[in-house]
This record gives sequence, structure tokens and C-alpha cells, in this order.
Amino acid sequence: MRRRLLLALCALAIVAAMPVHAQDARSSEAQDAARDWLAIVDKGDAGTAYASAGERFRRQVSNRQWAKGMADAREPLGANTRRTIESTRFVDRIQGVGKGDFAMLVFRSSFANKDFVREQVTLENTATGWKVIGYLIR
Repeated sequence: MRRRLLLALCALAIVAAMPVHAQDARSSEAQDAARDWLAIVDKGDAGTAYASAGERFRRQVSNRQWAKGMADAREPLGANTRRTIESTRFVDRIQGVGKGDFAMLVFRSSFANKDFVREQVTLENTATGWKVIGYLIR
């Protein structure tokens, strides 16, 4: 009995001494920006999502094209029921876009009419913060 208690205390001491790895601030900022933008998309507010997206996004697609594409892709899915981050990756170049400070995030999401999709959100770090420049749902 005493030996078990000693082993348990040793195990607890080892676990307590292990470093805790918190998510870095840069990842948190990019993820927060993506989640804020996705919340607008979840509400079906294409105009606000378009206006709050980055300049590169708005140069590639018109507001009207975005509204139609968003409705076509999202309405059949129904309401978002869950979204968890799967990965966050930072890159300094995207083929076809060029150089910059980019974050590529992948979310595992569930909707009322579809249990599992992946949402890929690409952001650019601008003078005013992280801005969405790409969105893909698969």
C-alpha cells in the first residue's frame, strides 16, 4: 500500500514538472479572426462577410458572385452545429497569390444536414489584422 502511494506521488510529481504548451498568440489571433468571419457566414450575411474579407478576396470575386456562391454552398448544409480547429499553418508564399504573411486554417465542421465537412480558411496578416482571403468547404 505504501509503495503504491509512493509511486502515485512520484508520477504526480513528474506530471506536475512537465512543461505546459499553450497555443501561441499568433495562432490564436488567426483562429479568432477566422471564427469571427465564419460566424458572419453562418448567419448567412454575405454582404458583411464580403465587406470584412481582405482586399485579395474582394479582387477575386464580386459581391454578387460571393453571395450566390455562399448561398449555393452553405444553405443546403443547414445551421452550423459544431466547428473545431484541425490545423493552423503559416506560410510566406501562396502559389498564384505571391508573397505575404498567410495563415491556412482547416476546421472540422458539422451542420444540421451534414455531419462532417472540412472548411479551409486562408487569411492574410494586414496592417489592420488578419483578413480572410480564401474560403473552401469540402
